[in-house]
Amino acid sequence: MSHGMSMSYPPAVANPFRRQRHLSWWRWACLILTGTVLVLGCESCMAFLFIGL
Repeated sequence: MSHGMSMSYPPAVANPFRRQRHLSWWRWACLILTGTVLVLGCESCMAFLFIGL
């Protein structure tokens, strides 16, 4: 039983490490994309309001 537990532990520690490293650039890309979409959406909304007024 202890052998199976020790074998299950290393991968669990290595996985989050690799995932965090991969998510770092993914998060940046997502943040930039969401920021651009939000800015474009706000600008289009403001233009719509201005045209409507």
